[in-house]
Amino acid sequence: MCEIYGFCGSRPIKLNKYTDEFWLHSRIHQDGFGYYLADKDDLYVNPNSAMSYIENLNHKSFLSKLALCHIRFKTHGPATIKNCHPFIKYDNHGVQWSLIHNGYISDNELTTALSSLQDGETDSERILLAIINSINYFYDHSYIDDKNDFKFYLYVTIEDVLHKLSDLGKTNLIFTDNYTNNMYVFMNSPKTLYYLDTFYGVHFSTTPLSHESWKPVEPYKLHIFNKGNKLNF
Repeated sequence: MCEIYGFCGSRPIKLNKYTDEFWLHSRIHQDGFGYYLADKDDLYVNPNSAMSYIENLNHKSFLSKLALCHIRFKTHGPATIKNCHPFIKYDNHGVQWSLIHNGYISDNELTTALSSLQDGETDSERILLAIINSINYFYDHSYIDDKNDFKFYLYVTIEDVLHKLSDLGKTNLIFTDNYTNNMYVFMNSPKTLYYLDTFYGVHFSTTPLSHESWKPVEPYKLHIFNKGNKLNF
């Protein structure tokens, strides 16, 4: 399986304390890596092991307030650029969604149908397409004028499709959108995704990346964060 790391904060902070440790896990997860610093629109993916670039990665300043990082252990598709996370797609309103995934799902009618739309071969890319497909359906069938109500029902729509996808296998997900700049976290495999709440924001990782007080993420629930604060919906 892959490993994922994300951060949502109130302001940009240097994340190297955590990313330096995270990239070292690519000794096992050797089939590609990538990161997306969403607040800077800085995307990088590489189909090789992060260990081959560890010196460059450790010297890069991961200064960000909304970040996604991924190291890949391939289960669907070869080690190619198109199969590397983070994946980025757009919904019908032009909102950009970026996603990283740890896990493995079996396909059903929904995800199989979406495979013709994907660029690579991974189940993770199909998960993002399924989320966006549900969002587009919501756009087309909702008539809500109030902005807060619109967001509430959008979040309910997202959580609903995530529960359906979670029936297909392990769906540990971190994703963002560039309209609200929210970070969304969902997982269905207890004690395989952890969070660290700090003064400047919240870190998420497949495994704790420091000796601080990391805690397990609550499973089967959509967690939404904005500027380091958890949103209730």
